[in-house]
Parts: sequence; C-alpha cells; structure tokens
Amino acid sequence: MDTLRRRCVTIPAVLLAGPIWFLLSPLVLPIVVVVDLVTGHRKLPMLRLWFFTIVFVAHEWIGVAYAAWLWVTGGFGLRPRDDRYLWMQDWWSSSLLTWAGRVMAVRFDWGDAPMPPGRVIVLSRHAS
Repeated sequence: MDTLRRRCVTIPAVLLAGPIWFLLSPLVLPIVVVVDLVTGHRKLPMLRLWFFTIVFVAHEWIGVAYAAWLWVTGGFGLRPRDDRYLWMQDWWSSSLLTWAGRVMAVRFDWGDAPMPPGRVIVLSRHAS
C-alpha cells in the first residue's frame, strides 16, 4: 500500500513539475545567469543545473508514460513483468548520465574494467 500511496503523490508531482518549470524558465533564466555572473561563476553552474532539471523532468515524463503504457498493455499488472521495464530503466539512467556529462560537464570514471552485464550495485565516491 505504501507504493500506491507514494505513486499517488510522486506521479502527479512530476506531471505538474514539467509545465511549471517550463513556464518559470523565461523569468528565472535571466536571474540565474545574473547570479552566476555576479558571483564569479563564469561557467554558469546555476544555469546548467536549471537546464538539467528540465532534462530530468522530461525523462520522468517519458518514463511515467512508458511505464503506464506497459502496465495497461500488460493487463493492468496481471501479467508478469517483462524485459521492457528493464529496457526503460536502462535507457532512463543511461540517457540521464549522458545528459549530465553534456550539460553539467560531469565526467564518469568507471575504472579500467568494463561494466559487467546484468544488474550491478554502484558505490560511488564524490571527488573534486
């Protein structure tokens, strides 16, 4: 029941966040740029963060819509889950990592070994 209650809050919040974020952008973006420049941040980190938030919310919209479509076409949860959910989760996380690299200039170092196939647990450490 906690899952259902959580989804009743988070899904509408995500669906509302997109339009609100887009509508606020023309007002907020100039302010964000000025704050970045006044504080001496020439690489505009606040602007990048605002844009990445738009990317994140767009990914959430796509993920929610795709999961809902899978749920409906899967008999409203009556059929067992299939690999399409895993594909969606893989696309979502991979795409967000790619966008984080592009927008936030974040570099991901996986070490020398390639990522193993299948599910993994990632333990990360922030290092400047």
